[in-house]
Amino acid sequence: MKTFLRKLFSRTGIIATLFIGTVIGISVFKIEDSIKRQRYLELLQLEIRSNYLTAVDISNKKSNQGLIDNYEVFSSDVFKSGLASGYILTIPQDLLARMYAIYTVGVPRMNNTIDHQTALMEQIAYEWELCILDQSTNPDLSCTEEETHRKIAEGAYSDLLAYVGEGFSKELQSLSDNFNPTQDRLNSPFLSLFMGRETLGIQK
Repeated sequence: MKTFLRKLFSRTGIIATLFIGTVIGISVFKIEDSIKRQRYLELLQLEIRSNYLTAVDISNKKSNQGLIDNYEVFSSDVFKSGLASGYILTIPQDLLARMYAIYTVGVPRMNNTIDHQTALMEQIAYEWELCILDQSTNPDLSCTEEETHRKIAEGAYSDLLAYVGEGFSKELQSLSDNFNPTQDRLNSPFLSLFMGRETLGIQK
């Protein structure tokens, strides 16, 4: 035991201990960083597929109901967090270019269209509802013009959102088909060992 301690605290022993500690520290950091990167990529995959389902839902509502009476905006939170962490830059350049175009042009354009059209619809609906309230105290008041405007706006609003939603869903589907980090994890013994093999239905 004394011999071991003497060797351990000798100059050579201390250098060897520091070297081993440094190697272990670097290895642990690399493992943690790989896991964090993988988690980010899978969250990005979920965001892309969630946005795809939102776009499909918009189109389906028009097909099934004739009108779109509510809306969901598209998320970009995960993509933005990848810009801050730098993990987004580890994605192959061809996929990254498509993601960048979708998230910096497509998503803002879709959300601006939704917000603008919704605000316009709310204003037209408000004018019609206000007229109906006034009509309760003035039976001779006609709200035909306001109702006509509301119906025309509802149709135009639904047609526009369904059109842009359908086109956007195709872009997101194409991107999603070529970006599957969850499958990369399942194919990697290293990642599967540290992260398990559980998946959500939307990730398959």
